[in-house]
Amino acid sequence: MKCRSMLERGVKLVYKTPKDIQERKDAKRRHILHIAARVFSNRGYHGTTVKDVVDEAGVSVGSFYFYFKNKEDLFETLYDEMTDMLLNAINGVLEKYGVNISEALSRTIAVALLTFRNYRDLARIMMIEAVGLSNCFELKRAESVRNVSNLIEEYLVSRKKQDCLDISDVHVAAIALCGTVYNSIINWLHKAGQSDLAGLAYPLAIYNLQALKIGFNTDDIRKYIETTLLDVE
Repeated sequence: MKCRSMLERGVKLVYKTPKDIQERKDAKRRHILHIAARVFSNRGYHGTTVKDVVDEAGVSVGSFYFYFKNKEDLFETLYDEMTDMLLNAINGVLEKYGVNISEALSRTIAVALLTFRNYRDLARIMMIEAVGLSNCFELKRAESVRNVSNLIEEYLVSRKKQDCLDISDVHVAAIALCGTVYNSIINWLHKAGQSDLAGLAYPLAIYNLQALKIGFNTDDIRKYIETTLLDVE
């Protein structure tokens, strides 16, 4: 009697990477991303090569291509990482403090500024280096901005339904709020960090709350922002 091989019987062999090996792989990938963010930030997208990244990271070219297809894939991964970080931070604030609209929006502005400040290299990639790279990436960049704006808009819509907000166009309001934050970040990046980005949280919060005709107590706003700074830092 002839015994069929496992392949002939349709049995699939699944190789599972040992935990310690997988952890080392993940650590090396994170290391490459960390170094790449700094290199892209310092040299710009077009001024950076794969060789620049592997030399700075102290890894082989083969290791690089094990994790990333090319320079574009690496850059896109960094961009997605910053976008996800920002969305998660904002979503966490809105879920936790959403009942109080002045608190939720003040903390949202503060946590957005802190996320960009604490990850300056990634911030520069997202807000400056990614601009105008290609039509494909412009679509991706627009989608990223839209996702953040949509998150704010969904929250404002929910508050308007509960009569906590008296504005005619929630869509425009969300875009405007995001615009004030994004432009402040871009200005900060161009000034090479000469000012503390977190210091803009209070005036931006006051401006946007007034624009949205939301009542607030200035001492409360300061407290919300200060505690957010402590939580994030």
